[in-house]
Order: sequence, then structure tokens, then C-alpha cells
Amino acid sequence: MTEDLAHIERSTPRRIRTLIEECATRGLACWWVPSGAEPVVAASLNVFDRVDPTLRECTIGSPRDLKDPVRIDFRREGRVMGVLAVVPGDDVRCHALDRDSLRTMLSLALNDPDAECVVHEFTEHLAQAFENIQLLYRVGQAMSKPDDPSGFARFLVDEILDSTPFRWAALVFDDNPTLVESVRSQCVVSTLIDGARAIISNEAVRIARKLRESGGGIFKDANHVIESQGTAHLVISAGEPVGMLICGGKQGKEADISSYDTQLLDASASHLGSVLETARLYQAQASMFLGTISSLIRALDAKDHYTRGHSDRVAALARQLARAAGIDDKTADRYHIAGLLHDVGKIGVPEAVLCKPGRLTDEEFAFIMRHPEIGYKILDGVPGMEDLLPGVMYHHERYDGMGYPHGIAGEEIPIIARVLCLADTFDAMSSNRAYRSAMTREVVLAEINRCAGTQFDPILAPLFVKLDFEEYDRMVARHVRQAAIDAQGRKAA
Repeated sequence: MTEDLAHIERSTPRRIRTLIEECATRGLACWWVPSGAEPVVAASLNVFDRVDPTLRECTIGSPRDLKDPVRIDFRREGRVMGVLAVVPGDDVRCHALDRDSLRTMLSLALNDPDAECVVHEFTEHLAQAFENIQLLYRVGQAMSKPDDPSGFARFLVDEILDSTPFRWAALVFDDNPTLVESVRSQCVVSTLIDGARAIISNEAVRIARKLRESGGGIFKDANHVIESQGTAHLVISAGEPVGMLICGGKQGKEADISSYDTQLLDASASHLGSVLETARLYQAQASMFLGTISSLIRALDAKDHYTRGHSDRVAALARQLARAAGIDDKTADRYHIAGLLHDVGKIGVPEAVLCKPGRLTDEEFAFIMRHPEIGYKILDGVPGMEDLLPGVMYHHERYDGMGYPHGIAGEEIPIIARVLCLADTFDAMSSNRAYRSAMTREVVLAEINRCAGTQFDPILAPLFVKLDFEEYDRMVARHVRQAAIDAQGRKAA
């Protein structure tokens, strides 16, 4: 049997072997069944095994259902010389192949009189088809970041250049209020032409303006620096045009823009439109979320005018310290929100206790010590708050275990709470309170250094004292001015 299979392998026409090789390298399994011979499977050029005559099962280690392979007869002088069956592999990108196009290309490659030329053309088309499928696959994967539409736009134009014969690609966004601020009125360019980015940006804006009313299309009047013709495609978000995807300088044998090119870029523009719409909804939700937080903070400020602006300043310091500690920007932004919310539980503390001048009694301090747990209970169960809750609950814990409400210590305290502890204590010592005046910056920083390893995280404390407090000081001045205005308003009333 081995000799028979070896004979079949040797006698397989070269064009079929070429097709098998090209398909196999791109994840397409091929089965070649010569007429009058027992069926064989070519998983690669050198691997043959038995399959049943219906091509429904094969055995390469274990049975496998072929699930409707693309089958093409190989004919010579009207006679069927064999059958080639092709089945996409497990890669999801293979399943996106257009079966009709694959069948047409394979049939031409097998049966066209000028077979060598057609086989070469087929392999080129197959290679480009896979590049384009992979492009859309990667673009689809990258759509999971609705908070960074600008980054997605840059990713998209770069991917188009990596996967297509175009030498430049640009995204021209309108000044449209439905667009998020990071992309509004922007032009994002990617190019393989040295020194042409500025020219391409200007040309892309001109082309977008010219083709805007017609909805896009093919243009042939581009600046000679960016070369010959190109194609433009409207980007639709929230049901209206918000920009245009423009590509030009196509290279290769088929320099003219094809329907295949336009379909691919239409799909890319459609993906972008979906990302922009998601980003708009995400931003609206985030604004509503932050607005709700602001309302809670304003309610707290109304109870205790001595702490006006405290949560805003703690939030800013927490984000600044997180970044200094090497925490990524997205997580640092979450620390900022936790800072805004860290004292929300004080809404449940009586005003007489919050605003009492002088020393608190043990009973009154017990009220204060409950505010982390009250804040936790207020926020627990609110979607999107899960990662903030440890900061709210544990920001009064001490590194030596002498804090409250649970007396945990060291690394047991979540890092978000250790960051908030420093920011909160710094602002408390730097601000006027009902029971004492603000301390000087020198005294506050010396105290933080002294308490590193006892009250504060010994790694975070040295980072904190090295922060630039210029923005913090501006916030303090702004809050002091606002407090003075409010005080005058209360007197007038």
C-alpha cells in the first residue's frame, strides 16, 4: 500500500501539487482523489492517508468530519481525471473565505488551458484574500476598546498599509458633535512615502471635502507626490456621516482600484463607524457616571464646608502618585475616581460630628470610623464600581495594622487604598479644619517621611514626597476662592 501511495504522490500533476502547497500554507486542508484510484488525503505534500470514497471522513490521527468541502473536478479532454477537495482549517479566519470565490479560483487553476499562469494568479489572489481576511479579523479583535477611538483610528490606517497594496491611508474626521473629542476634526495618516505625511494630510482633507456630498468613490486627481488614483469611503456613526477613510498610491500589477479593494475598505470604514458609535455611548455613560459622583461629592461638601474640594484634591493626588508608581494610565484614572468617592460614607455621619471644633469624644470618633464601611455599602452593587470598593473601604488602614475599620496591615491592604491613604492624609494635614489650622508643606512632607513604614507604605511614601504639587496648589487656591464666594452668599442671605 505504501508503494501505491508513493506512486500516486509522484504521479500527481504538478499544478495540483502547487495548489495543495499554497492552500496548506494558508490553513486550507486539501484532498486529492485521482480517478480510478483509492481516495487519498494530502494534508501536506508529503502526507497521504486513507479516506472513504465519499470524502466525508478521513483519518489523520482521529476521525474528522469534513463538513461540506469545496470540490472541483480536474478534467482533461472531457474526462474527469480526479477530484480536489478543499476544507478550511480551524483558524476562524479561514471560515471567512468566500466559498464561491474559492471554488471559482480553484476551478480555473485546475482546468484553464493556460494552467501555469492561472495557478500563479490563483495563489496571488489567495494570498491577498488571506491578507484581507486577517486585516478584518485583527480590526474586529481591536474593536474591544471603546475608550480609545483615536488609538483605534491609528491602528486601522496602519493595518490597511500592512495588508493592502496602498502606499498611504488617511482618516479625516468631521467637526461633528457626535464624535468624541479625541478624534473630532482630526486627520490620522499612515504612509510609506518618506516626507509626505503633511502633504497627504492636506490632500486627504481636500479629497474628503470634494467627495463628501457624493459619499466617496474613486478619485484620480491627487497631488503627484501621493500618486495617481485612490479611493474614499464614508464613515457612518449614529446614522450620519462623521468622516472619511481615504487610501491612495496603490502599487502592484493591478494599480487600478478594484471592487475587491472598495469592498474591503467599506468593511473597514463600517468597523470604524461601529467603534465611534460605541465610543460615543461609552463617553455619554462615563459622563453620566461622573456627574452622579460629582453630585454625591457636592452633597458631602454641603455638609462640611471645611472639607470643600477635599475629594477632588485627593483624587488628583491619587492619580499622580499611581502614575509615579508605574501604574498604567487607565488604572490610574480609576484611582482618580476612587479618590472622588473615598469619603462618600461621611454622608451618613451627623453634621454636628463632622463640623465639631475641637477634639472629638470616643463616641463621636466612632461615628467617623464608620464612614469607610458606610461608603462601601452605598457603592456596593453599583455596576462598574467593583475595583473602587477596596479604596473606599481601606483608605484609613495603616501599614503597621493600627488603622481602621479592620486593622489589616502591609501588603494585605490593597494598593489602591495605600495610595489613597497618602493622598488623603496629605490633604487633611495641608487644609484648614474645624479643629486646627493647615500645616506648612515642609512639616507635612516631613511627617510623611517620618511615618513611612508605620502609617504609610514604605515604597509609596518616598515617591509621594517627590511629586510636583503645582497643580495641587492651584486646586487649593481655586477651592479657597470658591469657599469665600459661598461664605459671602450665605451672609447676604
